[in-house]
Amino acid sequence: MVYVIGYPLSSLMFGFVYLGMGISIVAAIIVLTDSFVKEELQKWFHLILLMLGCAGIFTCYMLFMPITFFAVILCIFRKQWQRKRLISADTVITCLVVFLLPCIIGLFYCYGGLFTKDVSLGSAINNEGACYRDLYSNFIAFLPLALLGYYQTLKEKKNEVIVFLFPFAIVFLAGLFIKGMRLEASSYYFYKNYNLMWLLVFYLAISALPHLQSQTKLLLGCCLTVWAAVFVLYLGNVEEKIKNRSELFCIVPKAGWFNDIFCYNFDTLAIGPRYSQWKLDLYSYVYQELLQEQKTIAVPLVGGWEDEIWYQDITNQRDTAWRDWWDTGEYILVLTDEKSEDYWALQEFFDALTIVYQNDAGYVAKLAH
Repeated sequence: MVYVIGYPLSSLMFGFVYLGMGISIVAAIIVLTDSFVKEELQKWFHLILLMLGCAGIFTCYMLFMPITFFAVILCIFRKQWQRKRLISADTVITCLVVFLLPCIIGLFYCYGGLFTKDVSLGSAINNEGACYRDLYSNFIAFLPLALLGYYQTLKEKKNEVIVFLFPFAIVFLAGLFIKGMRLEASSYYFYKNYNLMWLLVFYLAISALPHLQSQTKLLLGCCLTVWAAVFVLYLGNVEEKIKNRSELFCIVPKAGWFNDIFCYNFDTLAIGPRYSQWKLDLYSYVYQELLQEQKTIAVPLVGGWEDEIWYQDITNQRDTAWRDWWDTGEYILVLTDEKSEDYWALQEFFDALTIVYQNDAGYVAKLAH
């Protein structure tokens, strides 16, 4: 259910019925290829079904064809090699049955219908369109399990199509991404391949479930690896660089979402002190020129409650009785920003006082009694 309500539902809502069909065909090819390797059915029955699947993926969604074909043929080669029949007539016949007719149909379909003298593969793949775009955040929760599943598949030396299809899909995506950064491929076709990656990641994640109890350390390592990769994206500001290069490849940078405390701390340190230097200057004047010089016992403040807290600590006026010195005190500090509600309510009164020190944040004035 989690798989279905992800990219499959998204492609359906965007109206990519052909894309959903293509993913279903790839899933069928994965099952059929693994079944063929294990010889669970009659050989020719397998070969006919694989031929139909390869023809379907070529004509349904051509971008999935190269990596799928290469993964299937490598599985066939590995099966034949394990049986010491790699260089044989059986291998040639098997490959011809599976791939010859799909390639003929597919090439005729593409160059006889899709690609004309005005439209080529190079020009078509550079066209943008509407689709769901997210660089990696949807995969974060499932990648550790997928990595564990892939590791177990390699460790057990299984001859499964996922062994080849998963890295091929990653390399293919990386190639599209590089071309996209060179403005030679669109983000539209790059992100449509995420539908296939969603299938492969879930396939591997599910295959990892039986090994969770025995591979807790490895799973923890996979989790840390995925988090570390996201952390590197944040530290290197990679998403912003991608966005500046081509905004459609990274519409919203999200590495900070997974490292929010670090993001907050670094941003805070980067911008320096956030409290007004002009206010600090006024507080310093009150403390050094009035309080330390014993010109007055206390200087009340007109300002917001946050400023009162800073002011009390910086000027060492811990006793809240200073608030009551309006009637008997000699000086008063008036802040004039929007948080100083008392100032704006009695602005005429305060501005009529004799100012002894002033800057952009406010002023120190003598009280008239």
